[in-house]
Amino acid sequence: MNNRKIKINLLLVSLVIIISVLALTGLITANVFEQKYTQNTVFPKVIKGQKLVSNIENALKYGKQLDNFFGMEDTLQSWLKQQNQTESDVPIEKVSIVLKDQQIKYGFNAGETLAPELWQANNFTSEDEILFSHQKFSDYHHILLPIYDANKTWVGSLDVIFSDGELQKNINDFLNLLKRYLIYTIAVISLILAVYVFAARHFDNQGNLKKRKLIAAFILILGLAQIIYGSASIQLLRGTYLDISHNTAYEIAHTINYDFQKIVEKGVPYDYFIDQVDTYMEEILEMAPLLEGIQFGGKYYSRDGSTPQTIDKGYSYNVVLSPDVEGNEPILVSYISPDYLKEGIKEIIIEMGTILVIAFFIMVEVVLFAGVYLSKKAREEQEQKEQVSTSEDDSLILRMVSFILAIVCYISVSFIPTVMNELYKPIPGVSTELFLGLPISIVFFTGAIFTFLGGSWIDRYGWQKILYFSFICLFVASIMSGLVKDPFIFILARGIHGVGYALAFIALRSYAVGFAGEENQKEAISSINSGLYSGINTAAVLGAMAMEKIGYEKTFYLGAVLLVIPVLIMLFILPRPSLVPGQRPEKNVPLFKDINVFKNTRVLTFLILISAPMAISVLFVDYFVPTFALKNSITVSDVGRIVLLNGIFVAYVSPFLLRFLSRFDTKKALIISRCCTVLGYGAFALTGNLVGLFIAVSFLGLADGLGNVYETEYFLHLDAVQSMGRGQALGYLGTIRKLAQSAGPQVFALGLAFGAIKGISLILVISLGLTTLFALVGRKAQVKGVSGSGSITG
Repeated sequence: MNNRKIKINLLLVSLVIIISVLALTGLITANVFEQKYTQNTVFPKVIKGQKLVSNIENALKYGKQLDNFFGMEDTLQSWLKQQNQTESDVPIEKVSIVLKDQQIKYGFNAGETLAPELWQANNFTSEDEILFSHQKFSDYHHILLPIYDANKTWVGSLDVIFSDGELQKNINDFLNLLKRYLIYTIAVISLILAVYVFAARHFDNQGNLKKRKLIAAFILILGLAQIIYGSASIQLLRGTYLDISHNTAYEIAHTINYDFQKIVEKGVPYDYFIDQVDTYMEEILEMAPLLEGIQFGGKYYSRDGSTPQTIDKGYSYNVVLSPDVEGNEPILVSYISPDYLKEGIKEIIIEMGTILVIAFFIMVEVVLFAGVYLSKKAREEQEQKEQVSTSEDDSLILRMVSFILAIVCYISVSFIPTVMNELYKPIPGVSTELFLGLPISIVFFTGAIFTFLGGSWIDRYGWQKILYFSFICLFVASIMSGLVKDPFIFILARGIHGVGYALAFIALRSYAVGFAGEENQKEAISSINSGLYSGINTAAVLGAMAMEKIGYEKTFYLGAVLLVIPVLIMLFILPRPSLVPGQRPEKNVPLFKDINVFKNTRVLTFLILISAPMAISVLFVDYFVPTFALKNSITVSDVGRIVLLNGIFVAYVSPFLLRFLSRFDTKKALIISRCCTVLGYGAFALTGNLVGLFIAVSFLGLADGLGNVYETEYFLHLDAVQSMGRGQALGYLGTIRKLAQSAGPQVFALGLAFGAIKGISLILVISLGLTTLFALVGRKAQVKGVSGSGSITG
């Protein structure tokens, strides 16, 4: 492969990534616009519908029954005709009355049953006062407004229906502009990228790709593309939002005018009722958060009693009301809330930043992989050999395999409790929190068992067969997780997932330790770990965003599809021999070799006081955060960002701090890492909110990143452990950690039973007690160490 072909391939790879990132940014902008436009379409219709509901409720107070309401059909048709006299981009098409038993009593589809998909929306039995619910079903949007009888008991709902097709017609105008901006941005960035790729020198004198320089340049160009397109998208959103906000303000203003006109037509001047519409205005503002306030007859109405602020004229809409008998024509001013728009723009900026971080991880991995693949092909052509491979090449290929596998394994990490909450039907006497944690527990439990068994199987059958078997397990688990609607089968699917996850990474590490030379082995293992953490970080956010945009079922299927990549790499790129030297199968490997090590007091002390609590603390991120978010209306996207922040501290911040801990012996370093865990728990216990979660996972990320290093080092240098092989010892330690992690969801579920803050406070106290006990025990025993002072107390 000549230099020109290599550059063309680099250009194509980088363009694919950048275009994907820009397209995702455009998709998010379009999604925010659609949400805002839909909300702005719903608000006026809620206000109009509420007027009809009030009239029906007044009739119910005087003895009428909703299920036997004479004249309701005529009332609905008359109301529908009146509402559509006001100009609207999306008119109301249908209306009906639905009883609380989901029977449609009057209006559209009278005599039928409401679609089951809308039953949850038509449920106002909660003690919380809900003004309305909105849900899209099939090709229509349904706005359901509750109707209460004289006893304030919910007896049915008004269903206001409008077409999604009409909505999409107006949205498409915005989408077409967004696509045009995307094409312009791609054209500019493609030119910049092409100039760089063909003008710069990407290989050194030895023919090796200058990876760092290439990645840095691509990231800068990617960032520039994101800034250009993001800024254009935000400006487009702001202008279009104001246009649709004016349309909404117009509808609301004319609805008010229509109501007031019915009063003044009876000969009542505005001056007589201007002080009696406070409640009326407050109800409108409550149903239309788009509006910051309304000014009428010199009086300003707002939700919080504030006075109107100096505001851009673009954020207000004026309408002259119909004249009364005295000829008065007061002006009604609707003030559009700038904060309402800022929320949408803030969401886009946060999502853009998140996408850029994901793109960074993907860009690094793909460029490294593409670079080593292209270099390898170039050397093959130059030397005219079928296989030209170096340990660095194979390490970077392993990194890509690990990266994709990590995405597959962790793509659901942000929303497993959310899925389980949808599938699970409460069982009397069984804690919901405990049940929500079972899919996570089973992953670690089966992972623990098959981590233990996997080492023996690899010795018997070779790493490649075990890796392919893990691919099958992960594929089956991903498809099952998306298909099933039964909570127990879902738990089974996650158990199969745990098997695949455990076998996949033990097989990769087994291949890595078969490299010739200790340095090559370390390089290969380091590449696997780098790919793993990079994949986890990518998966946390990618999975969360995908779940909110396409649903959890398709997100699981996406994980199954991604498995094609490591399969192709294994078949066509990695060296073909199924076993590397020193990894020939051994048929008679004892399954429980050196199991007596766990009878050693100091080994048990370490595992109980340090290793198990450290393993359990990981579930604060994997279980507690999604479950807490589920119960506190925190979005899945925010959960993904929380997991991402944790991963960044594990993979990128903690390694920088390792040099500062090198002055301490291993035991002290372990205690410091456990103190980070305590600080993390404390941050959440003091705040109990989203900010506290972000601070908590940062400290826990430090604890995990530092603790993994010193936990392994401490364990391997215990006298009782040194008598067994290093690989066997790591296998045992990994198994114990996974068993502890399988109990983690139950630990945090019990904590949640006391309340989130009290529960975490209790776990904090227990963690601090165990760490203190570890610091005090075994002072006399000495264990040889490899860092710090050279010896550590056991």
